[in-house]
Amino acid sequence: MQTYGDWNYQNRPFVMPLDTPEPISRNQENEQAHEEALIQAAEKAAEVSPTVEKEARRKLSSRAASQRIKSESETRYLIDEQLRKVGWEADTELLRYSKGTRPAKGRNIAIAEWPTDSTVGNRG
Repeated sequence: MQTYGDWNYQNRPFVMPLDTPEPISRNQENEQAHEEALIQAAEKAAEVSPTVEKEARRKLSSRAASQRIKSESETRYLIDEQLRKVGWEADTELLRYSKGTRPAKGRNIAIAEWPTDSTVGNRG
């Protein structure tokens, strides 16, 4: 919902419907006529609804996606992908200091979780 412009949409938990009796079956002709009427009504509604160009939808979708807060693992995945595109070896799960990965001459390696002497946090 938020991707296409309803920024105030609040998801609600799914509530299982109560058991209901089987609907009364109409005869086949009535069902077909009813279905055709619904199709015609939907086509008329589509004709008068405003058209949104694909590029405009893409911009709205991109804006909504960029506003969503990403987890640390999602952010690392995006950064790894960007580093690979410019020729670096990047894999946050495998190329980690704790797994013994160290710099090597002539290799561009993105080493994850390199320890620092930071005074912020737990020397992280």
